Amino acid sequence: MRRGVSLGLFGLSLGLFGLWTLVGAGAVSADYFPKDRDAGTEDQADGGSDDQADGGSDDQANDHDADKKVSVPDTTTSAPPEAEKAFRKPSYEPYVGFKLLDPVDPKSNPYSLTVTGNMETRFFSFVPSKDTAVDSTGDVQSIRNLNLFEISRFMLTFYGFVGTPNVTYNFSLFATTTGDPFTLVGGAGYIFGDFLHLQIGVFKVPGTREWTESYKFHFGVDRSMVTTFLRPNISPGLFADGKMGKHGTYQAAIANGANGSTYNASRPTANFAYVFSPLWEPMGPYGMGFSDVEYHARPAVRLGGTGLVAPKADVSDLADGNPENTILRLSDGTELAKAGALGPGVTVEFTDQYLVTVDFGLKVRGTSLSFEYMFRCLCRLQATGGTPSMSRLFQHGGYLYVGHVWPKHVELYGRTGFATGEFGTGWEAGAGANYFIKGSRYQRAVLEVLYYDDNPADNALTPYRAFYSGTAIQLEYYVGF
Repeated sequence: MRRGVSLGLFGLSLGLFGLWTLVGAGAVSADYFPKDRDAGTEDQADGGSDDQADGGSDDQANDHDADKKVSVPDTTTSAPPEAEKAFRKPSYEPYVGFKLLDPVDPKSNPYSLTVTGNMETRFFSFVPSKDTAVDSTGDVQSIRNLNLFEISRFMLTFYGFVGTPNVTYNFSLFATTTGDPFTLVGGAGYIFGDFLHLQIGVFKVPGTREWTESYKFHFGVDRSMVTTFLRPNISPGLFADGKMGKHGTYQAAIANGANGSTYNASRPTANFAYVFSPLWEPMGPYGMGFSDVEYHARPAVRLGGTGLVAPKADVSDLADGNPENTILRLSDGTELAKAGALGPGVTVEFTDQYLVTVDFGLKVRGTSLSFEYMFRCLCRLQATGGTPSMSRLFQHGGYLYVGHVWPKHVELYGRTGFATGEFGTGWEAGAGANYFIKGSRYQRAVLEVLYYDDNPADNALTPYRAFYSGTAIQLEYYVGF
């Protein structure tokens, strides 16, 4: 019954999205997409001659006819000027969304509602280079061919303020064809100033830069192997963000958990995960995502890092709560919670989880470079059925992305990375092309070829399957508003 309702809601959401595509998109003006840096000449070429050709003679003819007509007083009531209205007309602003409720004076009419949406569709083909792999327990894991079409992510978001501009709300309907078809995320908050926006709800636990960045602005098709392997997950909690000095910002959280296990009232621990993630842009605004679509004439640099502590975190063999969530694994892909993973008859139940990351980004004249390195310690392992073969696990790895955007539309890129630990090393290398339709991040087609070997990460929304080695060929079309 619950799955049927979820599928119904998913269908309704897709229907609304399709309705916007067929009707709303046609009603949106040319300002729907942000103008690229060469738009000035196009405006002159397209707009000037049309105004002269269409408007000049008509205006003259109308003026001539008007002289022959008898003037009649206008008895209709004219619309009040914009300043006298409580709310502006609904409008669209790129990268902000459709402003359905937009008060002229937020203090007098403190209610707003903005809607955004996006869909990530994908063709995914995987050709294995091995038929099997053996996990740490000695079990043989089969590796198979994959060919599938999927809606990897679909999201409809509603946000705004109510009662006062300081009281905020934000909730999203998230769906995918790769797992549980319908999930709700979001929360409510209060803005104390530029330095602090405090929210309580269900959000991403900050943990790596690539994870913190929205999936809407992936460098390629999806996040890297090492990010999928080491990052935290989505959890209820208390979240904060704000400005820090002249060029800095931060995110922080106290969350129920960080490792994708059960995070509701039935969770077997009362401990929280604590995280702080600062970010500096010392040479000016860096912009969204990893690609230099905006074409920075001067270098823009981003420096950041993350520190996460989750004492006595419960270990689960099943990701819970959201399709984005992952579980703790050994560096060969074996689930940490699997019986026998760290010795015959031994089942790990709790661990202290520590994560430290550093990241660097550079954008200039269409070229971008992004680098991040991550260190994770699963310390003080607690188990039943015996003593684990190791008291702690140290896992680490990083990624490097390099790309160049040719004016307006096309980006070619290369990517590589690895993840390693006591049980082995996985690595990846790939290349691809982004095509930004009309120069917009919100309409993008991607073709990527990626090879990975001894992959330890696993998440159905990504190209990564634990234990797999082989070539992933992916074609993605992303559209949003």
